[in-house]
Amino acid sequence: MTSHFYYVFPIGLFHKVIAQSGLALNPWSIYKSPKEQALRYAEKLNCTTANSKSMVNCLKSLPLSEIMEMHTETADPLREVISVFVPTIEKYIPDGKTFLAEDPKVLLENGMFTKVPLLTGVDSEEGLINSAGLYI
Repeated sequence: MTSHFYYVFPIGLFHKVIAQSGLALNPWSIYKSPKEQALRYAEKLNCTTANSKSMVNCLKSLPLSEIMEMHTETADPLREVISVFVPTIEKYIPDGKTFLAEDPKVLLENGMFTKVPLLTGVDSEEGLINSAGLYI
């Protein structure tokens, strides 16, 4: 995803980019309610959602296989948008860890992105994996 162009601290991690299959400006590429998404996953995995710390501790204690099994819902072509993890807009904290502090559209309009050569493309059968389930 081209969300990496808008990384709040572009520190020279790359000098050229090839972007396939989606851009940060696609309507599905940013999820605006990450807290709602986290609570949904915690509940599905029987973790408490009473407070963030307990929820995170519970999620960290789960075996990876249990999390992966629950996450198979993303293979359903009729899945809910909330089931897929994509970048979210974070509150900016000057600790060097904020990934995306503003909507990519705003950052692009204001020229706030890593300026490197970009090659974009699409796959001739883009999205086939999502539509295949409709015919099986």
